[in-house]
Amino acid sequence: VTVVAEDGRNYLLGAPETFDLVIADLFMPWKAGVGGLYSREHFRAARQRLREDGLYVQWLPLYQLSRRDFGVVARTMQEVFPLVTLWRGSTGPGQETVALIGHRSVRPLPREAVARRLAESGSVILGDDGPDAVMDAASQVNLRDLLSQYCGNLTAASRLLETYPVNTDDRPVIEYEAPVAHRRVRAGETPWFVGGELLRFLDEVMTVNPPETDPYLEGLVASEIAVVPGGLSLYLAQVLRAAGDEERAWTAAAEFERRYAAAGPGGAGPTSDLQQTRRELTDLIEKYQRRIDALREHLREAEAGAGVSATLENGAGEPGS
Repeated sequence: VTVVAEDGRNYLLGAPETFDLVIADLFMPWKAGVGGLYSREHFRAARQRLREDGLYVQWLPLYQLSRRDFGVVARTMQEVFPLVTLWRGSTGPGQETVALIGHRSVRPLPREAVARRLAESGSVILGDDGPDAVMDAASQVNLRDLLSQYCGNLTAASRLLETYPVNTDDRPVIEYEAPVAHRRVRAGETPWFVGGELLRFLDEVMTVNPPETDPYLEGLVASEIAVVPGGLSLYLAQVLRAAGDEERAWTAAAEFERRYAAAGPGGAGPTSDLQQTRRELTDLIEKYQRRIDALREHLREAEAGAGVSATLENGAGEPGS
């Protein structure tokens, strides 16, 4: 690895080489000077340095962006890249991050190539133990895991963003509006683009461009495509659980589990985020089972006094003799 200590934007403008991948990490959008890294001119410079199938990945801290800020950045990327897709990063409620991926060319997700690369590179994971933590076989990332993080094709759903302005060097919308949004959030006048705000937008994306007809997913089988809305159910479960609505969280998590399992093996097992959700789902199931057992016992005691017996299975009562 060659480390170059240089201004990233200027380097892309002057570098002669081309790249398969350019990653723009998380920036504080309301800090002075950062808005230029979300400008049309910068995105154009990055696209010119990408190879034919190259990708530009723009990570966004949604806990530091309003919905309008996000819309401006996404709309600006749509001005430059022929295909823009949206992917979840961190999904912890209140700490959500996403990746806007600008594609140099318009092509469907290369299913076989992606599955092969995941199998080849799935021995290391970034987690609580740091970048050198080695995963066991049961934690290897697979295609289903990747698809559960896919939020949608923003190019196909472009009408959701068409009202937002484009951020340019001459009209630096983010440079001036992001600090205002930051102050408004601190004053309690507007929310960050997380939780319910983000859920509503993701649902709109899937309504305008359903995964079943998404051209980016056309090479996948139906059971694999079904994991995409399952991923939204997983995020919904996390938001509901954080809000204390465990019953609805359990329903949403169960929907994700159903869709994930229906997609077949696809690999050795779930990622750490999915494992955590499964543990939480198991805890919820055990909690409700204890509740059912208590209700069953209470029902038996009550009906014994009336000379009637009954059974309660899976939460449904059936009269007995």
